[in-house]
Amino acid sequence: MRLRRHTLQDALLADPRWPAFQAQLTAAGAAYNVSFSDVDVKNMTDWSVFDWRFHVWDKVMVAGYVPMLLNRSVFEPIARHFPAVRFSNFAHGR
Repeated sequence: MRLRRHTLQDALLADPRWPAFQAQLTAAGAAYNVSFSDVDVKNMTDWSVFDWRFHVWDKVMVAGYVPMLLNRSVFEPIARHFPAVRFSNFAHGR
């Protein structure tokens, strides 16, 4: 019996948060006439820097979602104990 190899894309598409992310990506990609269907995401390793999906993904996920998670998981707990703390999270510091 041969086991199916799962990819990062499979994990992303199975994540219950995916529909919300997909809606954000689709909204941000509308200006560039790009979509983020499940098939598009399954083939994201084929995207190049010339593909607008690459740039929209970067804007929404890397520049938006990741900093929000870092602030929520690192900055906010520290700030509860040290209210005057200053924090640098690349371009998303507080």
